[in-house]
Amino acid sequence: MDKISVIVPAYNCQDTIERCIKSIQNQTYKNLEIVVVNDGSTDNTETLLREMQDEDDRIIVISIPNGGVSHARNTGLDNASGDYITFVDSDDYIDKEMYETLYDLIKEYGVEIAHCSYKNVDGEAVVPVGDTGKIIVQNHDEAIKCLLSGKLFAGGNWNKLYNNTLFDNRRFDETIRFNEDVLANYYLFSKVEQSIYIDRAFYNYVSNESSTTHSLKTNDGAENVVLVAKRMAEMSSGKPYQTEADYRYAYLSLCLYRAYVFSNNPKEIEKKRLSKENIKLMNGLYKGKDRVNYILLMYFPQIFKLAYILNSTIRKKKLDPKQ
Repeated sequence: MDKISVIVPAYNCQDTIERCIKSIQNQTYKNLEIVVVNDGSTDNTETLLREMQDEDDRIIVISIPNGGVSHARNTGLDNASGDYITFVDSDDYIDKEMYETLYDLIKEYGVEIAHCSYKNVDGEAVVPVGDTGKIIVQNHDEAIKCLLSGKLFAGGNWNKLYNNTLFDNRRFDETIRFNEDVLANYYLFSKVEQSIYIDRAFYNYVSNESSTTHSLKTNDGAENVVLVAKRMAEMSSGKPYQTEADYRYAYLSLCLYRAYVFSNNPKEIEKKRLSKENIKLMNGLYKGKDRVNYILLMYFPQIFKLAYILNSTIRKKKLDPKQ
């Protein structure tokens, strides 16, 4: 039976790490190694991990100085020995049949990536996304279109099972703090002819406003997201998914400019000007609601701010992963 390596970056997660690891231990697929990278935690995380390691020889704990989630994932990849690779965030948890289901799909359909849907968890509220049970085989172009557009499946790496050979000469970009997993998936999906998606919500994505993997609290983070979108748009030039890549870059650039409009940081004045010039170049890409937002932001920013604030008071909270 093939081995699955589960990589868990862990940073100051003493309140959630046991639930996370136990959900992996309880998988119906038993041939696992659980590579937990303690990324310089200053709380009780490492002590808890060492205790769990003593009770289960499938758990490998690696402690490193704090270097960020991408460095932790790369450290996990460097120490993983499984035939297949997957990831779990330390504040999340998974349903017991997740890996057996994904592994069986890989073998049945002869693909190198299988992935699933997820549930949003916010306190006592657990809301499945999709969960119809449909199985969808996608070719290379179809999968990347979905990745770029955010349709059908989430762009993170935590709901996916990969053949380990896909990571040959491929690691997460440690210079990027947000959407680094989406960028990694762009490269990984580009290497396969087909992938398979099952619309079953096996992964439990926990809303956590303090998590760096779950929130964009600063304009610096939004700038990272636009940088990733720009890079993917450049790589998509002339390809069947160029439209999706260009729109993603345009839309996220508009969101970044909106953030600058709301900012009171005097250091961002020049960034705001450059951002405005950038979205001017993309104005033909904006349609419908985005076109209205573009016009308001460009020519009537104060009206936009007022409308946005009013809408925010009634807008339903969005828990979906940032991608």
